[in-house]
Amino acid sequence: MRVGIGLITALVVLGLAGGQGARASSGNSALADGAAASFVSHYALPSGRIDRIDQGGDTVSAGQAYGMLMTVALGERRRFAVIWRWTQAHLMRRDGLLASHWSGGHVVNQKSASDADLDTARALVLGGARFHLRAYRREGLAMAHAILAHETEQLGQSLVLLAGSWARTPAVVDPGYWAPRTLELLAAASHDRRFARLEKSAVSLAGALTAAAPHLPPDWATVSRSGVPMPLAGPPGPNHEPTARYSLDAARLPIRFAEACDASSRHIPAAMWPFFGGHSPNQIGFAYSLDGQLLAPQQTPVLLVGAAAAAQAAGQAVARDQLLAQADTINSQFPTYFGSAWIALGRLELETTQLGSCS
Repeated sequence: MRVGIGLITALVVLGLAGGQGARASSGNSALADGAAASFVSHYALPSGRIDRIDQGGDTVSAGQAYGMLMTVALGERRRFAVIWRWTQAHLMRRDGLLASHWSGGHVVNQKSASDADLDTARALVLGGARFHLRAYRREGLAMAHAILAHETEQLGQSLVLLAGSWARTPAVVDPGYWAPRTLELLAAASHDRRFARLEKSAVSLAGALTAAAPHLPPDWATVSRSGVPMPLAGPPGPNHEPTARYSLDAARLPIRFAEACDASSRHIPAAMWPFFGGHSPNQIGFAYSLDGQLLAPQQTPVLLVGAAAAAQAAGQAVARDQLLAQADTINSQFPTYFGSAWIALGRLELETTQLGSCS
């Protein structure tokens, strides 16, 4: 395919060309593409709905965003468009955010989830560049500004990304939702300095939450009006865990921070590596207390990919690959929507530049 100078410039600005190539071998890129293609072929219906077939056939906004990120990385223009159309038709709220949960033909939870909204905005901005459609960029920036309007709060000196528009009083955050690279891309695309402020607060709050060894972030936390974070036994609701823990939600934080361009972001997952590096890949369990006690020994790909991100941030490429291989093994034995999604996204974010480079 011949690419014009204008498109090359746009791709560099948006992080789709150049930079970070040293972190990905052709073999690893092929594994990332294969994992993404496998997820989309297995979970994306012809209608564009991402069907959580192993969780009762429902759909969440995060799943739609995952499908969009993977199809833009793979260059699948038609499938990207179909997934986005379904998302707009069935999940779009009046405020420009997405309803988080659809089941049985209708939305069953109107609450927004800021990770899904951020990932969708990122996918649209990248899709606008890759597929030469300005409408995608406009729609991505519109969602980005809806996030600023409805899913952030000034707490102390920091502008903080909340878990959703519902999470204001008290201020509830999911550290696994904070995505420095996404905020960097949206800052560059929108020229809105508030995205840089959100990135700064995410790094600061994550650092505070992981200050004590073994540096494991909690699945959920609250942030006081003065800007002080506190681990939360969550998720909020009737079935919350009795104590704060590191599990499926928090395991996304090292993945998202390891792909960041700023070294202060990557330092946070790197600090987690001594803990995970002390375990063989087949010993890393499902959940841990924040002081490192194993709470559930069964394995899940998501925590293995999180540990792989910590390895990469610490410069341990061989260990990263071993952990990703173990994640593949577990998922091949017990395939799940969430495990498949984060194997694909983890590989794309850690091993390729297809979702953004730092040039």
